[in-house]
Amino acid sequence: MRSTVVGIVALVSLAGCFGPPSQVNAKDSIKLNGTVKTQEGGASPAAKVKLIRHPDPLQALSQVFVAVGSIGLACIGGQLDICSSFEESDSDGGGNYQFAMRGADTQGSTGEALTFTSFAGCPSGGCAVSTDFQIQRTTLTIPAMNFWSDAGTLADDTAGNPGFAWPTLESRIGGAAADDYRVTITTPDNVTIWQQDAAKASSLSIDRRVTQDSQGQWTVVATRKQPGNGTDFTFNWFAPPQSYPNHGLIPLSRNQDCYTQGADGMPSRLARPCPVTDGNPATRFVPVQAAACPSGMTCPATPLNNWIMVDIGFSHPLAFLVIYDLAVTNATANVLVETSDDMTSWTLQQTLKGQAYQTTTLAGAARYLRLRLSDPMAQFGGAGNSEIAIFAPF
Repeated sequence: MRSTVVGIVALVSLAGCFGPPSQVNAKDSIKLNGTVKTQEGGASPAAKVKLIRHPDPLQALSQVFVAVGSIGLACIGGQLDICSSFEESDSDGGGNYQFAMRGADTQGSTGEALTFTSFAGCPSGGCAVSTDFQIQRTTLTIPAMNFWSDAGTLADDTAGNPGFAWPTLESRIGGAAADDYRVTITTPDNVTIWQQDAAKASSLSIDRRVTQDSQGQWTVVATRKQPGNGTDFTFNWFAPPQSYPNHGLIPLSRNQDCYTQGADGMPSRLARPCPVTDGNPATRFVPVQAAACPSGMTCPATPLNNWIMVDIGFSHPLAFLVIYDLAVTNATANVLVETSDDMTSWTLQQTLKGQAYQTTTLAGAARYLRLRLSDPMAQFGGAGNSEIAIFAPF
């Protein structure tokens, strides 16, 4: 989920979200230093390095919280509300940079060690590198941040499905193999259209229907964890973005009406055009709000926003479903994909896990498609759920 990402933004609950206790004194002077390098290992002078401090859960109640590993995409996309520097430093002629702060700056409201991200973009633009870590020493050397400047390739297969390939991280940067690769496709305005994980592989194919009739750019992100002296580092390398063409596929559900579970349990229509069928990944599901509880009373929780339903307008053969940026209040809840012709009798098509971006097959004909959460008290949230696309058979 945001994924990712990147999606990459989500609110978190307080339970279990505090980091390990800080090992530095609040009055200590903290010094960080590191080096920015080219892919080949040479110094990269004049690189702007941002140090970004993640809020702790109590601070996040009034701020945007970003999952570890996702800030880099926000910085590349120019999302300054997320990519907000705690400190900045320009690398010198040897690629060296440094930061200084107080011990209290590294600690959250309950004395836990906060997570920081060090981010550097290629001086020529495009590629970037970041690393996430906690500060548990008064002097900390961040491992060298090498840019991954090699671009991958994109080619459609005989069925017209895009295939991506890229050089392995270790063959260009050196060191151990990447723990994970992830392909992200964005609009020209850097709004995420699609994300898909490749695990440790250096290639990936996607179904051309997932990007509908959108075009933009794509990049691959490589992740690798690296142990350090008292602090572990999670590195993310962002390859230079490349053009992604329009595949011209418009789903059956485009601009069709959609509904969610209202406060009375009945369908409550979303705005027209529906934000989850309009083909625009920048618009998102807007949850129905619960009625205000009268002052001095205790009101029981009632089911709300437990499902999203799309009305295609007429019964039609169905074949393929795409879910974009799934965001729910209970990450362990399954997503039940159901279809109907009358909104009374429902047929279970698939049971899915809470993966942010996913596809599944459909069978038979129906007018209505519903995504319902297995936990009746769980809700679809407003921090994601950008699109639902339903395709007819080819």
